[in-house]
Amino acid sequence: MSGLRSWWSFVDDRWGEVWTLVQQHAWLVIESMLLATIIAVGLGFLLLAPILLFLVQGMQLLNDIRFLRAHWPAGRLVAMLLLCMLVLPGIITARNIHHKHVLDEALAHVYQSDPTEQDATRIDVGSLASVLDHIRNNRDRGG
Repeated sequence: MSGLRSWWSFVDDRWGEVWTLVQQHAWLVIESMLLATIIAVGLGFLLLAPILLFLVQGMQLLNDIRFLRAHWPAGRLVAMLLLCMLVLPGIITARNIHHKHVLDEALAHVYQSDPTEQDATRIDVGSLASVLDHIRNNRDRGG
């Protein structure tokens, strides 16, 4: 109990200094909480922006489809919508098929061709270099 009394007497003797230190520490806590709040709100907006843009673009697309439905038959609209949605995946698929073909040709040339043969298969060195650069870039970025 004497320790508690000595603590109270210490605080009572230096009340102005103690109060100033309490205010400084409280201000540090408030500043850190404000900083964390600002970061959280900023990240929240950054995370919600794509979702809100998706909703806005979806609403615009639905309005366009409603408008076009009045002028064109439904079959044509569905066909155009599917065609438009398949453009990007189609390009990516065609590119990957081309890369696979180039790599298959290069591997067949290395492992299955006869080195004594004069009429060896020609390899598109530019395409092979492009594919290997693409693979190297994906490996270097961890993809």
